Amino acid sequence: MPKPSNLLQRPAVRLSGRVLSVFVAVILFGLMLLTCVDVIGRYLFNAPVQGASELIQFGMGLVVFGALPLVGASGSHIVVGLLELVAGRAVQLLQRLVMTVTSVIALAVMGWRLYLTGVDLASYGDSSSFLRIPLAPMAYFMAAMALVAALAAVAHFFERPLQGEPESAE
Repeated sequence: MPKPSNLLQRPAVRLSGRVLSVFVAVILFGLMLLTCVDVIGRYLFNAPVQGASELIQFGMGLVVFGALPLVGASGSHIVVGLLELVAGRAVQLLQRLVMTVTSVIALAVMGWRLYLTGVDLASYGDSSSFLRIPLAPMAYFMAAMALVAALAAVAHFFERPLQGEPESAE
């Protein structure tokens, strides 16, 4: 009998994960490059990159919130395994359930509040102070990624059965 396909292993979900991974990697590389050029320009030529701090702030938001769904789907967040050595499987499952529910609620509330912030920012056309980059699209992106991360955490909880060895971030 064939094994049923997990949601996180479906081709469309895997492809979107890879696209998001490449997106985050490209943004991170761009931040590194921008920082290097800015430092070299600032200290060697007394000519820093104009607006570099704003671009770095936007880039950090894209990296952090872009990586949230990837971490939630893979379960690769930081884990401190204090109970695994002394607790039984039932306690471990309860712990995973409580942590997943807590994470999902926190991510959903964060996504909801970021969406409302985006609506407010869009209503009065707020933008960054130096480069005049609109702020609403960033808030919408962050809201969407927080909500996708919440869904990914739920999917990971149901698709990864509790096994004999504790989950580890390798």
